[in-house]
Amino acid sequence: MNDELSLDQLLSTAESGDVEAQYQVALRFEHGHGTPQCPQASIVWFERAAKQGHPEALASIAAKYESGIDVRQNVRLAAKYYRRAAEAGHVNSCMSMAKLCLLGKGVQEDAEEAAQWYELAANQGHPTAQFNLAQMYNCGRGVAQDAIKAAFWYEAAAKTRHLLTD
Repeated sequence: MNDELSLDQLLSTAESGDVEAQYQVALRFEHGHGTPQCPQASIVWFERAAKQGHPEALASIAAKYESGIDVRQNVRLAAKYYRRAAEAGHVNSCMSMAKLCLLGKGVQEDAEEAAQWYELAANQGHPTAQFNLAQMYNCGRGVAQDAIKAAFWYEAAAKTRHLLTD
């Protein structure tokens, strides 16, 4: 989306249903770019874009519900948004889903599902996911203990320069 569009032009496009314009309007209201900051307006536009499946909007609104920033905290709703974003391939949402599954926050505690989310992120090159998945294989948490797979993921994390593997 063109950063040079005026807010009025962007709003017009967003109101016509353009998902990327909706996301960009949300960002402008969130950060006060070309308009005063307005957290409530940003929430409205993030949710509109999220309804259409925009991965970044889904992740943004999920983070707000998880933290309680600008909205009433609702980790269960955050998990629903993270899941949709993760299913769309959003790597950081995969990480968030893994964390929520391990902690049992907003979802039932499930190390097996956490490992699946880590694997999705690890396969996209996320170094922390690679390291965490290696740990899970090393300990047999959520997956069958497997020294070969653990070594594979430790090496992958080291190649992507995960700080804990140095």
